[in-house]
Amino acid sequence: PTRITKEGKAQRGTARQEREQPVMPDATPDMLAAALSAYDAGICVIRAHTDGSKRPVGEWAQWQEKRPSRDQVAAWFANGHAAMGAVCGSVSGDLEMFELEGRFMRRWGSKEFTERAQQFGAELTIQRLLSGLVVISPSDGRHFIVRTEGPVDGNTKLANDAEGNTLIETRGEGGFVVLPPSHGTTHATGKAWATARGDFASIITLTTDERQRLFALARSYDETPPPTPPKPVSVAQRAKLGRYSGTSGLTSWYDAVVDHLADAWTMRSLLEHYGWTWCYTDKHGRDLMRRPGKDEGVSGSINEAGRLHPFSSSTPFPGARADKGSPTYDLLDVLAAYEHSGVRDDAARTIADTTGIMQAWRRAEDARMRQTFGLPDEEPPTRAAPPNVTAEGEVKQAPPTADIWDERPILAHIRDAARNRMVSPWAVLGCVLARVAAFTPPSTCLPPLIGGTSPLSLFIALHGSSGAGKSAPTQCATDLLPDVPPGCIGPLGLGSGEGLVEAYMELVEETDGGGKTKKVKRQIKHGALFTLDEGQALTEMGSRKGSTILPVLRTAWSGGDPGQANATVETRRSLRPQSYAVGLVSLWQDKAANLLLDDVDGGTPQRFVWLPTGDPGASRNRPTWPGKLDWEPPPAIVMGGMMQANVLGIDAVIEDDILDARVDAMHGTLAEGPLDAHRRLNKLKVAGVLCVLEGRTTVTADDWHLAERILSLSDEVREWIIAEAKRRNADTMAAVVAAAVGPAHEGDSLA
Repeated sequence: PTRITKEGKAQRGTARQEREQPVMPDATPDMLAAALSAYDAGICVIRAHTDGSKRPVGEWAQWQEKRPSRDQVAAWFANGHAAMGAVCGSVSGDLEMFELEGRFMRRWGSKEFTERAQQFGAELTIQRLLSGLVVISPSDGRHFIVRTEGPVDGNTKLANDAEGNTLIETRGEGGFVVLPPSHGTTHATGKAWATARGDFASIITLTTDERQRLFALARSYDETPPPTPPKPVSVAQRAKLGRYSGTSGLTSWYDAVVDHLADAWTMRSLLEHYGWTWCYTDKHGRDLMRRPGKDEGVSGSINEAGRLHPFSSSTPFPGARADKGSPTYDLLDVLAAYEHSGVRDDAARTIADTTGIMQAWRRAEDARMRQTFGLPDEEPPTRAAPPNVTAEGEVKQAPPTADIWDERPILAHIRDAARNRMVSPWAVLGCVLARVAAFTPPSTCLPPLIGGTSPLSLFIALHGSSGAGKSAPTQCATDLLPDVPPGCIGPLGLGSGEGLVEAYMELVEETDGGGKTKKVKRQIKHGALFTLDEGQALTEMGSRKGSTILPVLRTAWSGGDPGQANATVETRRSLRPQSYAVGLVSLWQDKAANLLLDDVDGGTPQRFVWLPTGDPGASRNRPTWPGKLDWEPPPAIVMGGMMQANVLGIDAVIEDDILDARVDAMHGTLAEGPLDAHRRLNKLKVAGVLCVLEGRTTVTADDWHLAERILSLSDEVREWIIAEAKRRNADTMAAVVAAAVGPAHEGDSLA
């Protein structure tokens, strides 16, 4: 290698410093040339104020959808107007500005930001940012002007300090950013926006993956204190709302909700319930209110119609402004904003379910239907519950399984969705649970009560006839949870064990230390949902010589490494524990299900939750479609490119139950059937998924009790399959004996 002298090193250092110095504008930069250069690069360029406000000039909403003409831009800057900016988003070719604020640069600096990028696999993304257009703002911040592969989000705050000051943010769809070489009084300091690197023609386009890595890196600097837990609104709300008693004239449950809410609350009392403070009543009779967390001033008013007119954007109400064009909100809007992420229909349905309005409306609808068609005024008979089996193997009629649907609004939501689509609520619930288990990052896991941590991976077995199918409940669950989060895939058909592992893998190119490029199989997914149309296919695959499907399923359910360390790079498959989650939905008919249950020694059937595809409560009087569920998976905890455990908390009741049973098992005093070997872990998985489905991080005793009721139904279905197998065997044996003895004839005698 060539030896570098001290003088050479000094020259290189000087050159590097020169490259990193901003290109400062001349005393009177050519704003016309700069504006036209930005325009020719596809940017929507408009004028900015020169009063230090950094706002666009005039009514600029029209420029959020359509660029001005090049002649218009030339006219604006013909006289050297000192300030220009870009309208971000689709109008500028999916333009986005990623900003490190000046306070961030003074506290952290670019070196620390670049070093931390390695933990998030974003070092190459940072290099690409630095190869594009980089702007230094008058406050010494860094603006990275980029484009994105897909639609741009709105302005997004990515990180704040502990006092709530912005550290890192973006300007996105509909946002506005001042561009260099804006100068003079454009900024209150009198400093200019300067180009550090690149120009308008060198703007890069970030891929979706690069952008996600960059955002994850940015959010790691967020110091925002965790939000104060909200008041137990739902409990207090139910207590004050009370039960609905009116039934006559109930033609719309939605209108009944609005009326019932107005009978129980005023706008002022509801806002005070959410922490607002009454300030005074003005001369027009309007109550002026102050939002929570604010010590002075007003944040909104209540008009003569009892509707809230919010002034402050620091409230959960979109479009809040002090001018008359700001929208107003009624009681249901306010409740939805604080309890249901702004989804009014979800708030209305919750009230309808918890107060009895929905039940009363359905009774009224049933009565109207009977009257319309001249049917007798009586409820249809309830179909018999599925049979159960005694300890002696005798089939008996079991009491109906306890109804869980009214226990929680989210369960009622699933039931109504299923009955709207004329499929089994239990089957849809199973598909939803499997989907949540597959799409929850494996960093969210169950605590290591026995052995190590365990993923939420869940296997659902739907039991029914061939015509019952799993596609309808699976599609219903997909419509309830339509989004497949980044890093996840599915639903996929279940094939071989190797195919299951392969779903998480991809062949990628990597460069070794010598600069050579090679293909290496790497895990790029952390969640996968699988489906199986006929369970018989699984039993057939599992019985083949050399098949790995059943061992792989068992290992995946437990969270171990189901992969294969083959000799060649192209065929090597390995999944690290805690790096993946799996969900499985399968359909089983009686014979195939019994074959799976016979594999008790292998340990496969113990890992399934069995649910029926029938619904005794089905009716032609279908409920309305309730809409999709409001669920987002918990964030993945990744450090150094590896998943880190984010263990769910559990109630002491659950821990005592599990540990007491474990002690009894180790003492040899626990009496359990061979099919119940993993029942408590399966139950904890179901409880954990119910917890995550509601957006919580602690599994409660109520989750545990609900999971027990689901597992009890699973036991009933499983026992039904076993009893049916015994009956079929008995019928077969009777037929064999009858054939051997031959038909009876008159006059035949043993004598």
